[in-house]
Amino acid sequence: MATWRARSHWGHLDEADDDESTLNDLPDLRPARLLLAEDDDELRRTIAVQLRRKGYEVDEAFSGFEAIALIARHNDPYDLIISDLNLHGMTGLEIVDELRASPRQEDTEVPVILLGERASDEAEAMAERLHAVLVKKPCDLEQLWHQAEKLARPVQLDHRAG
Repeated sequence: MATWRARSHWGHLDEADDDESTLNDLPDLRPARLLLAEDDDELRRTIAVQLRRKGYEVDEAFSGFEAIALIARHNDPYDLIISDLNLHGMTGLEIVDELRASPRQEDTEVPVILLGERASDEAEAMAERLHAVLVKKPCDLEQLWHQAEKLARPVQLDHRAG
């Protein structure tokens, strides 16, 4: 079996291994889980396909109510939410406001990217207050990928819990 020298920011190797580790000793990662809420079907599908190609797990929502239902349905919080500023039923800002007011601490800390065409000064101020990143539409998809990569990274699985 091949061995690899592994240095990781996830933890130190056991000194008994003499700084050598097998692949089995590397941390188990799962892809970052994203929620994409966008009422434009074509744009939502385009963004979702590209995010999946980049290795993210993506749930899609057409409306604000559907996004809130998906958030509530999952026991674990999303690693990132990307939402249109103006959705059917509720705005992206209302989704973030609901998220920040959640009784589940994990939900209050989920990073959010809001996509908006003409965000008012009031909307920009509210996004900042809610700690959401506002990206202007039409957006450069490379800019969106850069923001997503900054905010949502693969998550280390902890098999020792329990």
